Amino acid sequence: IPDALGLALKQMANVHANEKVVILFSDGATNAGFLNPQEVLDMARQMNVKIYTVGLGAEEQIIDFGFFAQKVNPSADLDEKLLQEIAAKTNGKYFRVKNTQDLKNMYDMLDKLEPVDAKAAFIRPKTELFWYPLVISMLLFCIGYVIQKRAL
Repeated sequence: IPDALGLALKQMANVHANEKVVILFSDGATNAGFLNPQEVLDMARQMNVKIYTVGLGAEEQIIDFGFFAQKVNPSADLDEKLLQEIAAKTNGKYFRVKNTQDLKNMYDMLDKLEPVDAKAAFIRPKTELFWYPLVISMLLFCIGYVIQKRAL
């Protein structure tokens, strides 16, 4: 979690905006990484970045093995305390999402908390590269077909 936040903050270092927002989705606990959560929080506060945190995962899931079923908690290792702390210390908000309806509600709430100007246009360049492997595979197919016919 701290490494992901650190990377997001690094990407925002040169962004000059009135408000900076990060939305952190997590389904578990911090189990790897090099950064200390407190250092990342301090960096976010210095940069005036608001962090909204989202804890993902159902409370209960039934796994069917055919003859028997097992009930598990996929969110057993969700570190809600850390996610709540991150949100609180950066003036964000913590959301707990257990299903698709919760996810929709969370996005609706984010739209109210952080409205985006509808006039803003986001342009994503689109370059299709599938032609290269397609042409190569067709050439290899034709070469293989010719070699096979000559061998007979």
